[in-house]
Amino acid sequence: MASGLGVRAVRSLGQAGGISSGRRLCPACLVFRDIQARQYNHGPSSRQARSSEFAPTPLKPTKSAPKVKVADSLLRAQFQTIFHNPTKSIDSHQALHAAYPLIFRRNIRPLLDPHTKTIPLLVAPILQQADTTDEERRQALVLLGHCYGKVAVDLLFMGPEVQHVAEVFAWGLMLEANRFNNDREKLPVLQDILEPVLKRLADNGATPVLQAPIVAAWVVLRSKTGTSTVPGNAYIWPPQASIAEYLGKVIPAGETVDSYRNEIETLLGKSEEIADRIPRSKDALDSELASMRNRGDWSGIINLWGRVRAGMRDGAVQRQVGILDPSPEVRFPVLASFLLAFKRPFVRSASLSVIINPPPTSFNTCASQVLAKCPRPLPRTIAYTLIFLRVRPDDNVGLRAGHEVMSLDMDERSDASENALENLKATWKETGERDLKMYMMYIEGLGRLGDLHGLQQAWNELVIDEECKKIYLHEERLPSKAPFPPIHALNQMISACLLIPNDGPPLALDLFSQASRPDSAIPCNLITINTVLRHYAREANIEAMSALFNKAGELKLQPDVVTYTTLVQGLLRARRLDLAKGAMDAMQKQGIVPNERMCSMLIADLAKPGTRVGLEHAEEMLKLMHQKNMQTNEVTWTALASGYFRGGWEAGGWEALARMNRLGIKLHRVGYNMLLKQATGSVDSNGGDDDVETIMKLWRRMLHDGVIPNSDSYLIVLTKLVQMDRRKEIEEIMREMRQRGFRPEKGALVRIVESISRRR
Repeated sequence: MASGLGVRAVRSLGQAGGISSGRRLCPACLVFRDIQARQYNHGPSSRQARSSEFAPTPLKPTKSAPKVKVADSLLRAQFQTIFHNPTKSIDSHQALHAAYPLIFRRNIRPLLDPHTKTIPLLVAPILQQADTTDEERRQALVLLGHCYGKVAVDLLFMGPEVQHVAEVFAWGLMLEANRFNNDREKLPVLQDILEPVLKRLADNGATPVLQAPIVAAWVVLRSKTGTSTVPGNAYIWPPQASIAEYLGKVIPAGETVDSYRNEIETLLGKSEEIADRIPRSKDALDSELASMRNRGDWSGIINLWGRVRAGMRDGAVQRQVGILDPSPEVRFPVLASFLLAFKRPFVRSASLSVIINPPPTSFNTCASQVLAKCPRPLPRTIAYTLIFLRVRPDDNVGLRAGHEVMSLDMDERSDASENALENLKATWKETGERDLKMYMMYIEGLGRLGDLHGLQQAWNELVIDEECKKIYLHEERLPSKAPFPPIHALNQMISACLLIPNDGPPLALDLFSQASRPDSAIPCNLITINTVLRHYAREANIEAMSALFNKAGELKLQPDVVTYTTLVQGLLRARRLDLAKGAMDAMQKQGIVPNERMCSMLIADLAKPGTRVGLEHAEEMLKLMHQKNMQTNEVTWTALASGYFRGGWEAGGWEALARMNRLGIKLHRVGYNMLLKQATGSVDSNGGDDDVETIMKLWRRMLHDGVIPNSDSYLIVLTKLVQMDRRKEIEEIMREMRQRGFRPEKGALVRIVESISRRR
């Protein structure tokens, strides 16, 4: 199912430019129609967006227009009015005129980022409309190029979303190239739109992976303009066969793919080879390794390590520059980057439908080669990387309690593997010089793994570690009398203690009590208050939360949005909706504006029980977000829809998903699993046919959206179907599992599949 924004764009295609249904479409138009028919998952990325700019150099418009200076605030308001209104369809021209100016405004350009996957389908129909001016066509292509560049870099060049935006951009270029035919004056304008985008991709750091449609469009433009210069950047090219296949779909009648084969070979053959390249800097190395990990290019990582390892050989010091520099400040961070790549090959990606084979066993050998180049005791950079790998095996974020708005249900403890604690302590013993960053990571690991005695020991070591104190004061440029350990280390210790059931919280609260005394050597800050407040909120302890607010006042610490959100969450958990609304009113009277994360979290908390009153208040919060031009996301809408399904308000759940689609937001796998789980156990569920119908409707929609089920998906659905003895639906699920080649590995799923097999 296409996204809501995409649906509106698709509907406008048939009417674009007065094209009648009987009119024969050109090959490029047929390709675009095929693009529209496909489904892509536009879920958000668990990676953090990388800062890069893709504002193209402004080209001279084909028709001169007066330059009018428009304030950023007016452009922001215009954009938000168009893109943040779920009740109105977005016209293609409105989308273009609202989005295009933002490309060239550095301060407001980030407004485009949440929409770069949906803007192409909104704007592309303009290129088919007969009344579109040449300048509007140029602007549309520039905007498509910006979206492609941003999505490609954010998702490390891989995945269906990148392919989707690349296809739309290439389609637009091909459509205009066919329209210009052999006009040598107009065709270079298209080339000047495409090539700067590709150059910016290359300048970003990692070697760009180009999609076949993009290369095909480049081939056509180079051929038609007679370009013979060699591209100055390196790219990872698609197979020549895929380029030729795409050309066969889009070139107009009278042209043949063979007429472009020489240009394909020239472009791919003359470009700079990447086999012998070594990244110029540590940042470029990290970008290259991340891109390789994202696309599963394990041999590329091994080959790159081989070249770097050879360059690090003894006796070649004079020639060792860049990342081959033997100085400790360069050599050890480079080794740490490779160690991370070999020990943590997979990166979290929004491209959940991309299946990557596991790395070869030779990765372990390569990791050993990296460690062999590290002296003992371990340098700080290497030691920190190894401790990080021990503490965060699932590539999760650090302890964020007190720092940001979080769900009270989030469990930051580790699902400890065998010998995890022993391995962490062994690595800690191998470290040499220890800085505060290493101590805080180690403390986090001990808390996640539940070692309270180890926590106390590590804290005592930190307090008396004079060398660590010296490093900290020097790096932070603080006077010798500055408090040590600093308050953020104490907050880390309190958070870690709170992760340990029973004995942990009393120690954490004792540390807080000491820090909150007037004569404390380490005075607490608002993060300390927020961290302890979250503990009381999870217990729904209204009295303790109230006392903590009073303590914050005594310490002259002003509550922030995290403080109030945590308080409201605790009051909702205590089922005191009246007090929660009062806290919201108090927050607004103090001039604290609710942010998007706060509102989304509260919507989830309000909707979670599935009660009518809770859902009504969740809708009120959602309305407030729209009024404040706040950006909702997949998490917001999934939480709301889940509440409806859990409460048995099925119509409300589907209506919430429809509103989400109208905003161009799509569910990813985690969201679908959440909805499936709620649908299988709604509060008024009697285990009837309605439950099964809802489950199967969600399941089929998930597959239709191109979202690949995982073990949790199969387990949630099959458990309910087996319980209901719905053999027809069970067979449907099992057939899909076989066709996908999915093999159950988790114990619970293995058992339920075996039970199904025995019943046949």
